[in-house]
Amino acid sequence: MHMEIQEKSVPWYAHRGKSIILLLMILCLVLICGCSNKNSNTPIASEKGVYGDFLYVIEDSSITITGYTGHNETVSIPSDIDGYPVKAIDNEVFKERTEVVNIIIPDSVTHIGYDAFKGTKWYDELDDEYVIVGDGVLIKYNGLEKGILIPTSVRNISTCAFKEREDILTVELHKGITVIPDYCFYNCSKLTGVYTTEQIEFIGESSFEGTYIYEFIIPEAVNEVSRKAFYNCVNLNRVVLHNGIVKISDHAFGQCSSLDEVNVKGYQNAQMDYQYGLKGSIVLPRSIKSIGENVFEGCSSIKNLSTIHIKEGIKNIEKEGFIYIEKPGYVYIPKSVTHIDEGMFNDYPDIALMVYENSYAKEYAKNNSYSYYIRPSDFTDSLFEKILRTGFNALGWEFTYENMLKVESIIIYPYFALSDDIKNAYYNVAINSDNFIAYVENDGVTKIESLNDLKYFNNLTSLEIRSYTGISDLGFILSCPLLSTLSINNSKISDIGLVTQLKALKVLSLDNNPIKDFTPIQQLTDLEFLSLEGNGIKNLVFLSDLTKLEFLSLKHNEIEDVSPLSVLHNLKYLYLDDNNIYDISSLKDLITTKITITDNPVD
Repeated sequence: MHMEIQEKSVPWYAHRGKSIILLLMILCLVLICGCSNKNSNTPIASEKGVYGDFLYVIEDSSITITGYTGHNETVSIPSDIDGYPVKAIDNEVFKERTEVVNIIIPDSVTHIGYDAFKGTKWYDELDDEYVIVGDGVLIKYNGLEKGILIPTSVRNISTCAFKEREDILTVELHKGITVIPDYCFYNCSKLTGVYTTEQIEFIGESSFEGTYIYEFIIPEAVNEVSRKAFYNCVNLNRVVLHNGIVKISDHAFGQCSSLDEVNVKGYQNAQMDYQYGLKGSIVLPRSIKSIGENVFEGCSSIKNLSTIHIKEGIKNIEKEGFIYIEKPGYVYIPKSVTHIDEGMFNDYPDIALMVYENSYAKEYAKNNSYSYYIRPSDFTDSLFEKILRTGFNALGWEFTYENMLKVESIIIYPYFALSDDIKNAYYNVAINSDNFIAYVENDGVTKIESLNDLKYFNNLTSLEIRSYTGISDLGFILSCPLLSTLSINNSKISDIGLVTQLKALKVLSLDNNPIKDFTPIQQLTDLEFLSLEGNGIKNLVFLSDLTKLEFLSLKHNEIEDVSPLSVLHNLKYLYLDDNNIYDISSLKDLITTKITITDNPVD
């Protein structure tokens, strides 16, 4: 017998019940995961939201209040929203909300944007000397002191906290402050000094714009000079950067008409007992990767530089980045450059680019029909090279062109071991340092005969060779246009015509050289230090235009007439020993000058 077993039918609601249970379980898991994620410390992408009358955005696991839609007299800002702390109030959130008479700000707030409360009755009536809200945020200064010492209770300064306070003269920050925010001292037109600490990490946009500061040293924790940070600081004379700055933004020093020196911390330029900083010059740190537009626009004190020297490390050269250069002749472009704006140098038809073989800059020059020169990469086998290599080894540097671009100062100095025997003599070499760091053994005969290898040291600003040499050719000068100090004594130099190419030269010493014609020196009108001892000089007419001279040594020459020196009223030291001088009455007006004149037939 065949029996057929029929399956029982299941009611429809039984299947639906199982589906509903499964769906509820999934929803619970989603909610649990969602809540877990919201309260985690993991940064999330920017997200906008609304909380009551507040608009906000979530960034980096914290909340910034970006707007207010309410109309209450008293506004209480929440300390957190959905578990995220409220740390900032954005620009102009409550601006001109005249109905607001009281604002309660929680301790979680560490940043307040510009004009966040401007025009509210609450803000206008705040009359404490230092108005501090939130987590030590200074939003307003009502004091009358012209010299301000920021209280230690201040942890952060609000954007525009001192904006347009024309009565403030100085501000001193304490170590707890790490940020100078945007527009912080904007148009504080009498502000002459802001005393910072090395703890400063950020200097904001237009933070010092329109101030009257004279000098500013960028703290070493700051890696960027922000847009218009020092714009229109008409009294700013000197800026010191550091090898850590990676970016100088648009207009950073624009319209700083008195800016005379941009230097790098630790850089020194010395000659004998005199110290001279670079003037009318710009030295940028090797760490720079980007230079923005119009960085030095309107800086009339430095616009006449004839050479643009871009240091190794910079990748981008943006259009108008060097607008301060009036008539540049040469632009030295390192291997690191990978982008130059189209038409960058179109306004300078006579310009020549100094480039490397197989570099982006060479291809750029060819494609744009600019004149260019290949920078050599070979080295000579000379005593001078041996001395330099020893110095590099002492520094732990490889003897490469890239490292040669780091060299700003070279001093070669003879060192004699315990005996006066010339065979025991050594050459000391100092590179970027006042301390002699290495020596090279001398065989007692071999001398430095050539400085041709200096063609690779295009950033060199100071060269001092304090030894007897066989140097006769100054051709290296064409490769070292930034030289401000040059000292080559006791050598065989007869032709000094090339010194006229050194537009930045302040210090020149050429003692004991068979120089035939001294007239090229008369073009070096910015000289402050000049030594020409033992050169057989008779006529001093070539010195009469050097009115900036402070130090002049003319010992051991054949001088009789000193009257051309009578116009050098800035002289502080004048050495005329061992000449044929009978009369110095023409120098009677040099009343501030120390003059020595021993071993002369003068009455």
